[in-house]
Amino acid sequence: MNSRYFILCLTIIYSCTQESNNFDVAELKGKKPLDVEEILGKPDTTYNRGILGKQLFIMRYFNKRDAEFRFLRSSNQLESITINKPFDLEFSPEVVEEYGLNYVPTQDYDTSSYFRWKDLDGFSNVNIYKVGMKKPDGVKTYFHIYFDFN
Repeated sequence: MNSRYFILCLTIIYSCTQESNNFDVAELKGKKPLDVEEILGKPDTTYNRGILGKQLFIMRYFNKRDAEFRFLRSSNQLESITINKPFDLEFSPEVVEEYGLNYVPTQDYDTSSYFRWKDLDGFSNVNIYKVGMKKPDGVKTYFHIYFDFN
């Protein structure tokens, strides 16, 4: 009987100390790579993306948050964020509140596949969309969230 209480206490303590993988995307608007690093920590991977040999973007990937951050090479400012696996969240338009945005009814949606806003809290585009990949066990819906700053 005492071991059950001990395990329950450990579980509660562990749950309370877990850091959320969600973050306030509005706080990151206009930030440079080092500014984002101060807020979220060091990225696990950094690489360049280009077209026809011209480097256009710096991509930074945070494994813990399973998020991609794309910085424009010309201004070195954050252009967009893609959250690849928000598995702890439900596929619904209200999910934007988990990332610090104010929920307003979507301007464009198909509840079976996507929700999209234009000009939401200063973002030119916010999309929540399902992806056709095999989802892990226990996950109801596999979707991505895309925040466009420009």
